Amino acid sequence: TPGDKVSAFDSKGTAVTFATAITENSASALFACELFSLPEDLTIHAIYPDRAGVSTLKDGIINNLRVAGSQQAVAGSFDPIYAVAYAKGQITSMESAPELTFTNIHSLVKFTIGGDKVPSTVTLSHTGYYNLAGLYTYNTETGRVTPGDGAKSITLKPAAGESFEIGKTYYIVIIG
Repeated sequence: TPGDKVSAFDSKGTAVTFATAITENSASALFACELFSLPEDLTIHAIYPDRAGVSTLKDGIINNLRVAGSQQAVAGSFDPIYAVAYAKGQITSMESAPELTFTNIHSLVKFTIGGDKVPSTVTLSHTGYYNLAGLYTYNTETGRVTPGDGAKSITLKPAAGESFEIGKTYYIVIIG
């Protein structure tokens, strides 16, 4: 979408933000930024969409990612700010863009509203050890997600002016 951004970090955690120049929604986009010099380590770690406050530590650990305990629902979709994707790539020169293939690091729970009565909210709860929402850390080398402080439940509410509909499919983004 217009204004989309990708956060990219080198192995020392130095951040660069890549932004789109598109003016309307598109199935694909080129993300660009200005680099004044090549980083010492040409490996970059990237997070999409750009998340304020996200940082990296040495060894590819990404901190301060967050999945909200309350999300807005729109039939057939989810709030993309919580659907974080990660990519690792190499900068080879100042003249060519790095190739980045993104992998989702969250999970989606898909459900369809059934029955005769339309609920005002849908709550997903977990009684196990891990949280469904809250802060988490992602290890880019192992793919391991480490939950921090968070919640054992997520509530999905209809978007403003909307309501759930019988037979429609909805999604909740949870910590993977």
